[in-house]
Amino acid sequence: MAYLFVMLSGCLWGCMGTIFKFLQPYGITSPQTAAYRMLIASILAGLILLLRNRQAFRVSWRQLFFLFLSGGVGSGIYNLTYFMAVEETAVSFAAAMSYTAPGFVTIFSIFLFHERLTRQKLCALAMTLAGCVLVTGVLQSGGASYSLYGILLGLAAGFFYAMYSLFLKKAILAGCSGDSATFYCVLFPFVVVLPFSHLPQSFPALAEPRCLLLLLTLGCLCAAVPSALYSWGMTRVESGKAAMIATVDLVVSTILGVVLFRDPLSVLQIIGILLILGAVATLSYQKPAKSAQGA
Repeated sequence: MAYLFVMLSGCLWGCMGTIFKFLQPYGITSPQTAAYRMLIASILAGLILLLRNRQAFRVSWRQLFFLFLSGGVGSGIYNLTYFMAVEETAVSFAAAMSYTAPGFVTIFSIFLFHERLTRQKLCALAMTLAGCVLVTGVLQSGGASYSLYGILLGLAAGFFYAMYSLFLKKAILAGCSGDSATFYCVLFPFVVVLPFSHLPQSFPALAEPRCLLLLLTLGCLCAAVPSALYSWGMTRVESGKAAMIATVDLVVSTILGVVLFRDPLSVLQIIGILLILGAVATLSYQKPAKSAQGA
């Protein structure tokens, strides 16, 4: 069930790009989208805690420190560096670089959590990275022409994306509940992104009911719910495995682009999708326990 929750969180995160495309005609920028997404998720998560679990607002200073590193530094700075990488390079290249995160998570998890680097993980990691490269189409976009600054921004996005998973795991191991992690990991990114969003410039667009509905959907289904699912899953799944399983968001976003916007789908992208799904299946497979002989 935990693997399923992590995969569902990735599927919901994969809907973000589609909703953002519907928001673009209203003049909502990428940083503004990120700010609204986290603001709405914070309000929803906060209201739920007020009604059913007020104790979840109370966390220790140690837990709060890890939650800030996860939400504020990890998720918050990831949003900023990713959008800067898109401006400096291209969407496909920035996306491919951000999906180096599972590699960072897998390596750091060995030292932080003493997780074993098994052949199963190595195989799944290779499939995940290869699949992400193929799905984003970066091989066809002339990546060698990008500046060193753009490449470093893309790698920084992948690094900070990994920090979200790593420090969320640290907070959970420090005794933080899933409810607390969900709330603070959407609140802190909002605090970090807000100064860069120029949010007041987007206020006139909120008068449009459809725009407001899209933003509410983005905050609820693409932030609050997947954050809760991922936080719960991280209590039972190794951080390296969770980071790789969550890459199904790239598969979902690609399929939605093809279905809703008639985006082209190449043979290489189909192979990439199959590689990512194969990696998820590989990680989800558990060897059956050997039955005891005799009584």
